[in-house]
Amino acid sequence: VVAEEDTQQSSNVLRCPTCPKTFSKAASPYTHIKTHSKTKDQSCNICGKSFRRADHLVSHNCKLCSKTYRQLRVHNRTHTGEKQYSCSYCGKRFYEIALKSHVRSHGRIKDYSCKVCGRTFRRPDQLRHHNHTHTGERPFSCNLCTKAYTRSCHLSAHMRIHTGERPYACSHCEKSFRDCNKLKVHMRTHTGEKPYRCQQCGKTFRDSGNLQQHVRTHTGERPHCCTQCSKRFSSLGHLKEHHRIHTGERPHCCTQCGKRFISLGHLKAHSRIHTGERPYDCKQCRKTFSQASTLTVHMRRHTGERPYSCDKCSKKFTVSCSLKLHLKTHSQEKE
Repeated sequence: VVAEEDTQQSSNVLRCPTCPKTFSKAASPYTHIKTHSKTKDQSCNICGKSFRRADHLVSHNCKLCSKTYRQLRVHNRTHTGEKQYSCSYCGKRFYEIALKSHVRSHGRIKDYSCKVCGRTFRRPDQLRHHNHTHTGERPFSCNLCTKAYTRSCHLSAHMRIHTGERPYACSHCEKSFRDCNKLKVHMRTHTGEKPYRCQQCGKTFRDSGNLQQHVRTHTGERPHCCTQCSKRFSSLGHLKEHHRIHTGERPHCCTQCGKRFISLGHLKAHSRIHTGERPYDCKQCRKTFSQASTLTVHMRRHTGERPYSCDKCSKKFTVSCSLKLHLKTHSQEKE
């Protein structure tokens, strides 16, 4: 294509002969004009995919997941978790395409409302996904296990459990993740960022789930109930760990002595017996501990806090086991 004949120059502005686009640089139309051509003479000898431009051919193979992409630079950010573009209205960060969609949301009216709870949405697809929370419908099911999901993206993340794929790698350490949101939360362990704050006590957290669980310590809410013994818990994770008491399942095994545990937290605490690690230290007397809970109890010696009180005589204790022993003295008095 001859740009000299096909473009009209007026006041240093070059116009495309096919569409209304204009360009200020003389080199710009050459690349743009090729987008109107259907000829793709740059072919990949690995996957056979064809491209109009040589730079697209060079960049389309991802070295981390072996998949092919037209815009490799953009795709690579799904591995690093990098979100270059920030919203000028609210400061949230996004990939380029997602930012364009998000910015429009600031000017939109939420005119799609849920007939069940009245919640409103900007887009019909958002309302459709929300409706699944009322109907219980999970249209996206895994063909390898019985799990099903309300969204296709959640199913895609789940499938990586079966494939072992962990495409989201941390740029600061060797950890990798199945979900980009998990990488985002993990990155805060390096940056120290804790954007979620409790309105009651000011404590901050790395993710919203931990904040939600913490808030229940103030409200006393325990929404998750064990179907076998009716014991209630503030988080689903704690309920799952508790359920293993009934099933006898101990999935976490110590590599040094073979002892098995119900939760990963119990295994980590046990591992310190072998390593001698005591990462929790008292700021007042410099005494160190292998578990955070032991440090919490120790701190009460300095503060004088006694959170466990007897409802019979109002006597107070620093630990729950001391209260339990004390309550037996009241039962013996009755006898």
